[in-house]
Amino acid sequence: MEENLNENNFIEPEFLPTQTKYSPIPFALISLVVILISYQIIGGGLALFAAGFRNPDTAILRAATMGAQIIFLLLPTLWLLKRQHGRFELALPFRTPSFGEFILSTVALFALLQILDGYMYFQAMIPVSPELQKIIDMFKKMIEEGYRQLVAAESPVELLYVLAVISITPAICEEILFRGLVQKNFSLAMTPTKSFLLTGIIFGLYHFNPFQVVPLIAIGIFLSLLRFRSNTLVLPMTMHFFNNTLSVAGVYLYGFDEAADSSSLGLPNDTPGSVFSKIIFFGIIFSVTVWYYYKTTETLHEKNEPFGKFGSR
Repeated sequence: MEENLNENNFIEPEFLPTQTKYSPIPFALISLVVILISYQIIGGGLALFAAGFRNPDTAILRAATMGAQIIFLLLPTLWLLKRQHGRFELALPFRTPSFGEFILSTVALFALLQILDGYMYFQAMIPVSPELQKIIDMFKKMIEEGYRQLVAAESPVELLYVLAVISITPAICEEILFRGLVQKNFSLAMTPTKSFLLTGIIFGLYHFNPFQVVPLIAIGIFLSLLRFRSNTLVLPMTMHFFNNTLSVAGVYLYGFDEAADSSSLGLPNDTPGSVFSKIIFFGIIFSVTVWYYYKTTETLHEKNEPFGKFGSR
């Protein structure tokens, strides 16, 4: 098999079209549309119908949300993966990362969240007309009320259930879709950098939250970068779980309103200068950590699953 040197200076075998049933990029895009209809429209609609549109029952809403992710997102994704690749392990690698990889990824994630927290602070300062502000506030309230019902817990037992709905299920289902099916197929037809950037952007847009689209895209790119460098879904799944768990824990410990109004570091009285300084400080930490993670994972690309290109070059 012919070998090529890609932009990151590691050897990758030439990808053979016979390794997939369909052309990778059209397959990934069509799969996203199928899952959009299946999960966001059918699954989401059924969940709201089961819980009630006007005053949703919290217990039913949580159960229906978790069920919708499994039935209308995970299962169709697995079926599509089987159709495309024949064997799940070709697109869903589960190598166990080293302890050092977990530590570096966790530090990088925490630093990234502080940077995004600072971004949201400045985003809230963007001036808009009173008419537009009313529309923004209306949609924000709708999104926040739905999220409040899902994440607010009154007891440790209820907290565990919320974690299953908000942290565990999405970390598994969404990562198999985005870092499994989508990124795998993108990587077969484009460079690794393009594939993880595009996957992260689609991940952020797919959540349909215009008020947090930039943070969601940034987190999506970070998770896709971990998938690329680690050659495993375990690391992005774990970081996805950590990210969602931090949100749930903040609401449980401080209440929904206080958790939403204060920063990740618990500094509710930030000033523009202090927030900018925080962005710079954690930006340096994030950059150094990611750079070191790149260095520690260089050898993985010499022996683990390659990210090849579709067809001839």
